[in-house]
Amino acid sequence: EFWRKRTNPRLPESTVMGTQGHPCTALSKWRPYTFDREDDEWEAGHLTVFGDDPLILYFADQVRTVVARADFRVKNTGYSNYNFSTSFEYAPCGTYYEYVGGNVGFRDENGDCLYVPNPPVHFPVEYEHLPSYVVSLNTTENILEPIDMNGRYLGGYVTIKKLKDAECSTIPHENQKSKVFGKLSDGSWLQFEPRLKLAENTISNPLGDGGGSAVVLSDGKTSCANAPRTFLNEDQCVLSKSACQFASSSSELTLTLDDATIHELYNITGNFINGIKGLPVVDDLGDGLLHPCSPGIRSRWERHDVDICDETVMGIGTNISLTSLLRNSGDSNLFIRDIYYPELGIVDGVTCNITDFDFPEIDLIVDDDCWRRVHHDYLSIYDMTYWSTKHLGGPYNIQKWAMNNETFLIYPSKHPIRKASNHPTHRWDENSHKFPLLGRYGDTIKLIDLSPVGLLTD
Repeated sequence: EFWRKRTNPRLPESTVMGTQGHPCTALSKWRPYTFDREDDEWEAGHLTVFGDDPLILYFADQVRTVVARADFRVKNTGYSNYNFSTSFEYAPCGTYYEYVGGNVGFRDENGDCLYVPNPPVHFPVEYEHLPSYVVSLNTTENILEPIDMNGRYLGGYVTIKKLKDAECSTIPHENQKSKVFGKLSDGSWLQFEPRLKLAENTISNPLGDGGGSAVVLSDGKTSCANAPRTFLNEDQCVLSKSACQFASSSSELTLTLDDATIHELYNITGNFINGIKGLPVVDDLGDGLLHPCSPGIRSRWERHDVDICDETVMGIGTNISLTSLLRNSGDSNLFIRDIYYPELGIVDGVTCNITDFDFPEIDLIVDDDCWRRVHHDYLSIYDMTYWSTKHLGGPYNIQKWAMNNETFLIYPSKHPIRKASNHPTHRWDENSHKFPLLGRYGDTIKLIDLSPVGLLTD
């Protein structure tokens, strides 16, 4: 009965029927093998191989595993000495067997389908920096429950508890474009397998918002989960606590997240809505953000006048890469710009200089603007009502900013009075993922995006 109620299909991305589960929630699925049927069916995906021995395997520009050359030999007759090229993209082919050692196929330069063993997920210590997201799966806390480990095709695990790793707050709930990996206490590895997030909507346990949060989370891809009123449920059914279906006229209305809008949102809802400032790139404890050239990372940059720019000395590869990403970002925000460094670590054919990675604080002149690297949440607009109920320093220190008609909450990384009260950045990281995000200061958003603060009506 336990497994029957929790059987859910894979879901590489949100669809009409539902959204992905998050890797850090209870009942997330994890597997030990690298490739699955979705890889085989993905027309745009290709295998690329780096290194001599071991081999670093990428699929669709995302790192998947590191495997010894001897453990990735072609099984086809006459191909025992075949070496995978580091300059060729191998398209998937054949049938994929979803267990460690099962056949998976890739088409070579001549169009032949070459079969190799499906390798285990593994990242030796010197390669642990390659995945964008790695969480701890410490089995000493009985986090993992095996799924029929005696069945060849059913091997894997589910988490029976919510993961507490700090990395969880950096993994998006939607659009998980980078693969998520987990490391066990014995040094072995698993890969998160996105699956449909299940939701119960029954007479005895109705879904309060009717699936409205899933609609917003998926940017409208997912439909509501509301059930129609019928003679079977008319005595027990209840209205959603917030609207799920949006009128066509209201869903297209837009507004700008500026001072006036933020103040009005507080006045209308009573929720403590503010932008965030004061988060440093490197805090007083020396804890800093990853360098913006780290594979898969999103970094945020603030526009300044060139006259006040103290341009950072950096390697030519770093300069070319960051300049290209900032110049071509397509971000229309007037104050800040977000860029995403590619998983493969290459921009316009060049890589960043490894000697620059110890210096995450950067000023960079691009054309007529100076761009200063800031915290990735700087100028983000949040509903911080939840924080006001959990803040160790009392609710007033969170509430006062909105109550005093201030647009921004200033995070006290540098306390104005007591240096001993300087807040480390990890306090923000441990809480911010629980706050509804409305957008960035200066962004123009649709009215539908205000659903997290309960402003929408049908």
